[in-house]
Amino acid sequence: MFNKTFLGILLIVSFSCGKAEDKATVDTFSYSIDTVSVDAKGHIFDLTYSLLKSDYCQQDGYLYTYNEFDHGIDMIDLNQSLS
Repeated sequence: MFNKTFLGILLIVSFSCGKAEDKATVDTFSYSIDTVSVDAKGHIFDLTYSLLKSDYCQQDGYLYTYNEFDHGIDMIDLNQSLS
């Protein structure tokens, strides 16, 4: 009788001391990918660092990249279409 009472009390205490479930929220985000084709017109762009040394200017629409071979800045017009 003592074992059944002790077991019953142990079960009640173990389930009553449980942590309340936390409500989790999931944040969603979306993104889009755009492809750009550039007509180099015979110029070789330095893509050694995968455009890590580049910056886009929203005011004039140019992508400025650092050219390590001649230590200059290449300007790529992203607003001009190829067609």
